[in-house]
Amino acid sequence: MPPSLHSRPYDLLAWFGLGLLSIALSRYTNLDLISSSWFFDANTGEFPLRDSFLFARVFHDGTHKLSTVLWLGCWIMAWRSRHTESFFGWLFVIISALIAVSINGYFKHQSLHSCPWSLSEFGGTADYFRAFSTLPATPGPGRCLPSGHAGVGFGWIAMIYACTKWWPQHVRKTVIIVLAFSLFCGGIQVARGAHFITHVLWTAVICGTSVSVCFHLYQYRHELGELMVTVGHRLQVQAYK
Repeated sequence: MPPSLHSRPYDLLAWFGLGLLSIALSRYTNLDLISSSWFFDANTGEFPLRDSFLFARVFHDGTHKLSTVLWLGCWIMAWRSRHTESFFGWLFVIISALIAVSINGYFKHQSLHSCPWSLSEFGGTADYFRAFSTLPATPGPGRCLPSGHAGVGFGWIAMIYACTKWWPQHVRKTVIIVLAFSLFCGGIQVARGAHFITHVLWTAVICGTSVSVCFHLYQYRHELGELMVTVGHRLQVQAYK
């Protein structure tokens, strides 16, 4: 039986649309510069919240540790439900969240965009440039697009997808909790001068797309398996001709 209509990958269009919005905001507006300037102190030439105990230790480090504990908790839930259908739901959350955060981290470390606190507009030395613009003479250290810490929250998009299949009664509250937690994690870094708003949006796009692909691969696993068998059979026939 083919997957039901609601499981078809139309949601990928939404993530694609959010990606286009992120590009448009970066290229054609000053949202990033304006919003980051709210947290920048021109008199001291720095972001006051960058190293504050509340934002750096409690909020930043605390949310990272909380997310790690929750992820480990998913392993416990998977073990406890290993003889039920929920096992596959918890396993999906564990694997797809890890994949999403890893892909997000890869793009971050490959990025040529520098963090706001490294830019000349905010007391640094690097040149600011917009998405898909020509690389400036002094791009700085880079490795700042997308936001790594926002992935601590947006990686839990996996829980939303899992709920739609295994625990549909919890979808609405899961969406609210994950969205609030994700925006909080991203907002911490914007306030500290570590990231722009579009960096956070790109994290949502990358994590959301990664989880969506994992989800639909799982949904279509039987059809994909049959396709691989068919292709393998045809290749074998061709080899003996």
